[in-house]
Amino acid sequence: MKNIPIIFILLILSYLAYSQESYFVEGKGYYGYVFSKEHSIWSFPPEIIIGEVPIGSNRYTLTEENIIQAETILRNNINTEYVKSCQLLWKKPPINKRTLKKYYRQYIGYITPNNEEIVYICLIAKGFVSNIKELSDDLIDVHDGGYCYWRISVNLQTQQVFDMKVNGIG
Repeated sequence: MKNIPIIFILLILSYLAYSQESYFVEGKGYYGYVFSKEHSIWSFPPEIIIGEVPIGSNRYTLTEENIIQAETILRNNINTEYVKSCQLLWKKPPINKRTLKKYYRQYIGYITPNNEEIVYICLIAKGFVSNIKELSDDLIDVHDGGYCYWRISVNLQTQQVFDMKVNGIG
């Protein structure tokens, strides 16, 4: 009987250690934080809508392999007409392969009703954040900011990018 409280405490501690809400990821030309499916975004339950895409109950925790794949797709698609058209007002400095390394990232994974895996990426200019650890708590939501803050979604199955949003200037 005396061991029951100790066992209970150990179970709670192991659960907390296992249910990691965000983790740091770094690769060639990128680094940032991945939010687990359990992480509450913007202090709301996981059922939210980003852009026109509902995420939440369909969220999943991205693996490092998913991040590598998403970053490769992003690099391969960053100079496409779609991306260029999404940044018409913000051509200087342009968002392209060379400038991608100047941004911290935040990643969220979700699955569409068609079972396609999507990686939602928020990109924040390095000078915009004083401490990268800030990015581990919650998604950064910036109003205005121009090219210093933008978002894009990457479809891992179709290897396409979509739903790119570059902030305006207030």
